[in-house]
Amino acid sequence: MKKNISPSVHSNKPNRNKLLEIEAREHNNYSARIKIIKTSILNNLIMINLAIENVGTIDWNNKNIKIGAKLFSMNKLPLVSLNEYRFDFKKITKKNDTYKDTIQIQFDNLENGKYRLEVDLVFEHKFWFAQPLASAPWFANPYSSASFLQLIKNNNQFDIKCLSKKNIDKEDFVDVKKLMKTLTEKELLSSANEYWSQITLDSDQCYKPFGNVSTATYLTRNLSLLFEAANFFHGADVLDFGCASGWLTIALAEMGMNATGVDISPKAIDLANSNKKNIRPSSTSLINFEVYKGHKLPFKNNSFDRIVCFDVFHHVRSQKDTLKEMSRVLRPGGRIAMLEPGPGHSKAPWSQMEMRLYRVIENDIKISEIAKFSKLAGLKLPIMIMQLETPLVIPYKSYLNWIQKIKAIMGFMEKWSVTQCFFIEK
Repeated sequence: MKKNISPSVHSNKPNRNKLLEIEAREHNNYSARIKIIKTSILNNLIMINLAIENVGTIDWNNKNIKIGAKLFSMNKLPLVSLNEYRFDFKKITKKNDTYKDTIQIQFDNLENGKYRLEVDLVFEHKFWFAQPLASAPWFANPYSSASFLQLIKNNNQFDIKCLSKKNIDKEDFVDVKKLMKTLTEKELLSSANEYWSQITLDSDQCYKPFGNVSTATYLTRNLSLLFEAANFFHGADVLDFGCASGWLTIALAEMGMNATGVDISPKAIDLANSNKKNIRPSSTSLINFEVYKGHKLPFKNNSFDRIVCFDVFHHVRSQKDTLKEMSRVLRPGGRIAMLEPGPGHSKAPWSQMEMRLYRVIENDIKISEIAKFSKLAGLKLPIMIMQLETPLVIPYKSYLNWIQKIKAIMGFMEKWSVTQCFFIEK
């Protein structure tokens, strides 16, 4: 993303900030480049001048493409989505053409501070602000461009200043190691409860992995890896570590396992207990939810055959101590199965946003450290399960060449998943 720096301008004059764009991204033969050329403000409207370039191989039909804009406040918790607008694409754009337009976001009662402006494309309803705000404040849509704005109110009018992402990152960068040292247990619990108090039984969180069409592919693909790592069996005693709304715990019970879910947030456990009311009657006796206070798991030694941790372990304060506790409650011959982000997770933009705004831990998962902590906890070394981040889609003739040429194999290696799935045996 290019730098985007400009001085403040008066509210009724367009600012002349430098071009801000994303690189071309491709999906199903669509490929786009979005450029936010300039942003300006007039009364209670933010005007966004943008250019969208078709850099793919096919023409776009205006009937199946929309442009979207969304404004977030970065001033306080929780991250506030102020307004969201969708605009019809007004023309057919042939390959290599650039379509320019001005779209608007209306606002009321803004205050001085920093804001994040997102501009998105949606193709055939496949992408639209793909990550729900409750789950992640950064969009998963590859066709998006972002601009950081600073609004300064003068005499009931706003001046607008565009800030570079580099400066935002430098000013607000969160070192996860320092954060873990400064965050108290009370603050961590407060953040978790604040988040889960906003989630209702109607939320996507309670209907994973099929609660949201935009996240279902990611969740089901990685859930299948976790299941392979866990090697479940009927009647197994399973601990769902960091169970949240209890969706996975409930699924395990419905498959005939004795499933127990733990979470540090009492609000999450309350939600999980409410969520299990829809479980089939024969499974109700197989499920249990308990609050985990972050240090000692509330179970006796050798209580479980399996422990699963789906995208949760990077939130714990001490990976070493947590693995030691898992080992304590795991039976000999048992297995811990995890699916977690990689070693650069804490520096990812969405992780930085979560830590900065929600005061939660978004730690890195380094498999070398997991191996060291496993050995100290009396566990075996982890065994990795790997797959492609996305399936390869290859025409027949290309496939014939692919299986014979080393170049294709190198391309295959470059697509390994950034997520890490592994299991550890006792």
